[in-house]
Amino acid sequence: MTITAENSAQDFYMTLARKFPKHEALFEHLAADEKNQAKVYTDLLKTPEVYSKEDERMQTDFNIRALENEKEYLATLGAELKELKKSQP
Repeated sequence: MTITAENSAQDFYMTLARKFPKHEALFEHLAADEKNQAKVYTDLLKTPEVYSKEDERMQTDFNIRALENEKEYLATLGAELKELKKSQP
């Protein structure tokens, strides 16, 4: 379905290129992008599926939580520093 959408978008941009010759290069570039995306999707469909192991998923979840906690910590620290600057003469 995605490949069909990319091909339709390519046709659409080529039609626009013919209709608006002043912007032909832009529309042809966009059409080429759509063609490349369709090729990428086609290649992805040809590759065997890759599954992660349970321990890999757990490690990834741990890393994501650690990054989220670090982000919250830095936001809190930034707010505290702002308040500290306000309180100083």
